[in-house]
Amino acid sequence: MPSFTGRGPGSPRRCSPVIGLDLSEHELALAVDRGPGPWVRADALQLPIRNESIDVVTSSMGLVVVQPLTRVVEEVARVLRPGGVLAAIAPAIRPLAPRDIRVLTRINGRLRTKPQFPGPVELTGFARTLAQYGMRPVEDARERYRFSIRSRADAELVMSALYLPNTRWSRVERAIEYLEDRLKKHDVVDVAIPMRRLVAIK
Repeated sequence: MPSFTGRGPGSPRRCSPVIGLDLSEHELALAVDRGPGPWVRADALQLPIRNESIDVVTSSMGLVVVQPLTRVVEEVARVLRPGGVLAAIAPAIRPLAPRDIRVLTRINGRLRTKPQFPGPVELTGFARTLAQYGMRPVEDARERYRFSIRSRADAELVMSALYLPNTRWSRVERAIEYLEDRLKKHDVVDVAIPMRRLVAIK
């Protein structure tokens, strides 16, 4: 879900409103419960926002979910003011430790798949795409996050967060049971989540 901050007439920068946007009614309903909005149902490929009217665009996972990426970047560049910032996080393949790979391989084996994003996980050529639309990257960093599982509810939560369209629930259940089995031997089971942090300026 992209978020935008922009200034209305006369409003100071520090009080900029935040606009949340998603194509999914379900995701918007979840967001409405968590913040004041405004929340807008719209397509990130055709943003209902004036040219050069936004200070910051943030995106969590959107760069690998909304395709084509070039069109997403074009729209972001269109709505950002000169000097505006795009800040995004996207999944990555690394960094992972050997233990992380073992756990993730066993989860994938039970799912018989891995997260299936519409776009490639590794955003190759992203700097080139930014330059094409008058933006320049100022940060491209990778970090290994982890989700600590201490209960079945935690296992269900992390599995529900994976992007697994068309994966049968029975397979997800097997992955949850695998994590539960590991909890019988360990107090905490960590699932590694490699992520990429990207910041660009127009």
